Amino acid sequence: MYRRKIVLTGKSSFVVTLPKEWVENNKLKKKQEIYFLTLDDGSLLLTPYLNKKKYRKLLKVTKDISHLKRLIYATYLGGYSEMKISSDSSIDSETRSEIKQISNALMGVEVGEETPDSMTLKNMVQDSGINFQDIISTMMEMTLSMFESAFKALKNRDETTAQFVVDRDKEVNPKNHAITRIMNTYLQDLTLTQSLGVSLIEAQSNFALSMFLESLADFAVLISRNIINMLEQGIDIASISEIVKIGTKYTEIMTQIFFNWKNDNKDGVRQPLDESNVYQANLYLDQLGVVKLECAKLMERFRKQSINSYLYVILEKIQQSIKTLSNIALISIDIVEGKLPQD
Repeated sequence: MYRRKIVLTGKSSFVVTLPKEWVENNKLKKKQEIYFLTLDDGSLLLTPYLNKKKYRKLLKVTKDISHLKRLIYATYLGGYSEMKISSDSSIDSETRSEIKQISNALMGVEVGEETPDSMTLKNMVQDSGINFQDIISTMMEMTLSMFESAFKALKNRDETTAQFVVDRDKEVNPKNHAITRIMNTYLQDLTLTQSLGVSLIEAQSNFALSMFLESLADFAVLISRNIINMLEQGIDIASISEIVKIGTKYTEIMTQIFFNWKNDNKDGVRQPLDESNVYQANLYLDQLGVVKLECAKLMERFRKQSINSYLYVILEKIQQSIKTLSNIALISIDIVEGKLPQD
């Protein structure tokens, strides 16, 4: 830790000297520009490089494609703009196809130059051009649609609609990966938050929302897969209507929680969260508690009557997902109460 005094050099000018060791370590030259950025607490961040970014990462093709997949994901989430995947021999068509499928699952990533023994994946979307609120809003709309479709599929015994929910999860995951990537970049480079006009606190709350929404979408997929299995076996039970009733009430509460978070006015501008949002969030938490209790009662009845296990699991997944949805409601309460202060 360095200590320096502020020196008045004129009527309105002040000078602070830079530590020689810091200047030499960063290889700064005379008259080189450096940047001062104001943090949320009023502190000044001094940096010689604005938005210094990672560029290229070299990866090797391995026999285990799942290992290569993890490497690609880790490289993307680490903030690299480009990754070159090479092999000691020609990359076979199956591996090449797998790599392209992996790139399709990453938001903004496209396949660039290809040679017989290498492939280049490039991130075509600048992190500075990604809007947190737009992605979160889209994820909320998609997740709500998945749950509504799942219960619709159950009500109508519609396997096609249930499969639609399973397939749509592939659209949610890339958005969560994109937010995770930006969050990791923020933690490595605080200047990025300043250049985007986004505080680290806001970035953290959106990162948490993204993780919860991705998890919530997974529950919708699990519910839908059980519906598909049930329909494929030709099971038709009257108790389905009771689950649909619970599911309808659940999605109505989900709709309100998402709307409470987005809090858009007529011009589509998100308003700061305030005490009214806290009141609404607490109200929805109470309502979720009622739904959870209804699930528990019906599950106990199913258990005693040995009713089909698929229906029991569907109720179980609804009950488990309530905790995740509750966490989304709690974020707005935390922000207003000061646990996650607003800008």
